[in-house]
Amino acid sequence: MFRSFVMGLWAFLLNALLKRSQATRLALWLANVIAALAFSVSHLPAMMLLFGQMTLAQIPVTTLVELFLLNSIISLLAGERFMHDRLVAAIGIHFWADIIWHVIWPLVVETSSQIIPIGFSPTASGNHQHLVGSWTISR
Repeated sequence: MFRSFVMGLWAFLLNALLKRSQATRLALWLANVIAALAFSVSHLPAMMLLFGQMTLAQIPVTTLVELFLLNSIISLLAGERFMHDRLVAAIGIHFWADIIWHVIWPLVVETSSQIIPIGFSPTASGNHQHLVGSWTISR
């Protein structure tokens, strides 16, 4: 939606406003930045719901920075692919970013939470531990 409508509209308006022969590329990149910021802002309601906050000021600043940084990077990349390979490429970027963020990353975090540095493993709980390199894996 952001690629087709927001970026397309802003690219059209900026290209008409600049009216230079070399302005098309500049208009596309400015439209891409506007669409990336709009894409990041569109994730704010979900973030507020996730944190159970009623105002934007209640969300931690580091979380807002992460939200804008990650979404803007992915959106700029998708916009660049949209300029060259059209909508299917932008959809593919978004799809794989979601797979990495919502499927692979939780698996990595879950696995890494089970790996404890040697010397910090619980001894009184009776957990069996196996040595893997310089880390122990609790079971």
